[in-house]
Amino acid sequence: GVELVAPSAPPPSNIPSNVAQGTITANCTKFYTVTSNDSCGTICSAFKITIDMFRAYNPEINSGCTNLLGGEAYCVASTNNASCTQTYTVVTNDNCGTIDNAAGLTFAQLQGLNPSINSGCTNIYQGEILCIANATVPMACSQKYTVQSGDLCSTIAPKFNLSVQQLQDLNPSMNCNALSIGQVLCVKG
Repeated sequence: GVELVAPSAPPPSNIPSNVAQGTITANCTKFYTVTSNDSCGTICSAFKITIDMFRAYNPEINSGCTNLLGGEAYCVASTNNASCTQTYTVVTNDNCGTIDNAAGLTFAQLQGLNPSINSGCTNIYQGEILCIANATVPMACSQKYTVQSGDLCSTIAPKFNLSVQQLQDLNPSMNCNALSIGQVLCVKG
């Protein structure tokens, strides 16, 4: 018999000739050529992406983002960014506490969504784009509940007109068999 071989897909036509070495071109849907006035912050703000997303698309960028090269094209949009479904732009006087409250997140969730945030949250800046929701942390939480002694999922859920499954859906990482006193749960999306 004759072996059928599928033709290989042609390379995407939108890849510029000046793409930075190390930039992941597969799945990249938009490139941007850096100018002398650019920084990772200005690029991320302009394209509404987080620094972590930018570095995922362009792994050659170091953690301080000090090695951007003028005249080089970097990926600024990808079909791989589906992990972040909602962003937040840092404003004057924001800190991780105000952002956590506005987004209905814990600091651990915010840091998990934005690994570049340091443990003291001293490296966020006005205009920075942060991820505040993804498939694991699906939505902002408009009402929280702090677990008390003796609480069970089956006693918390009815207090907020929820089924245990709805409570679980609002808190994907929650384990009903291992609730902790002081644990903060989302009870209204």
